[in-house]
Amino acid sequence: MNTGLHGTNGLNPQTSYKIYQSYVISRLLFDMEILPLNQKQMDILSRFHKKTLRNFQSMPARTATGAVYLILGALTIEAEIHKRQLSFLYNIVSCDNSTILDLVDRQLIMNMDNQQSFFCKVAGTLAMYDLPSIDSLKQQPPSKLKWKSSVKMALQKYWTNFFLEEIESKTTLVHLDRTLLKIGSVHPVWTSLSSTISDVKKGAVKIRLLTGTYLFESNKYKFSGGKESSLCRLCGTSNEDITHFLLL
Repeated sequence: MNTGLHGTNGLNPQTSYKIYQSYVISRLLFDMEILPLNQKQMDILSRFHKKTLRNFQSMPARTATGAVYLILGALTIEAEIHKRQLSFLYNIVSCDNSTILDLVDRQLIMNMDNQQSFFCKVAGTLAMYDLPSIDSLKQQPPSKLKWKSSVKMALQKYWTNFFLEEIESKTTLVHLDRTLLKIGSVHPVWTSLSSTISDVKKGAVKIRLLTGTYLFESNKYKFSGGKESSLCRLCGTSNEDITHFLLL
């Protein structure tokens, strides 16, 4: 990734993420909502997406997945595809074209058990986010604005709860305030910074402290089996851990 979008080289990560959403995600997922992607293909997209979000935030590879998404308030690539599936479904069931609606009825009858069918997949997506069924949408389609709002809230709620539950067991995240973590909302560590290189570098240090991935001298001592010194390089008298680093 070129200078300007990669972590400490340039922009505030929330700005980088907005650019990424507008120019990369839109191209990366073009027409993906109608393709029957298998798990291997989804894994490739997911790895690329997560690695990109980590790079924006200058996070090491060992950072907990939940923290990567929640701190930036970003949706997973799976959720991005689901959002597009649900938008496409609404455009179909809310149209006034009788031929298209007849085709929808036929597909619902013939292909609901076909795992490769769009309607089978989108029915599972609706159930996953506790949204109305396809039949309900056909009978009483909401306004487009209301549907977009309902989908947005459902996706954010589901993935926020999913990742919060996941990070509960992560001992590295004990210093991360769960009440500030929500998909769709950027953590204050990024919103409080300006888009200057010096500020973004400071934010990168804070992020590593919050996610338990900052490498203290005591960590180096532990990982090296005692070959490295655990003493603070500034004072040379005490072991360097997070308490010493922040307070002493």
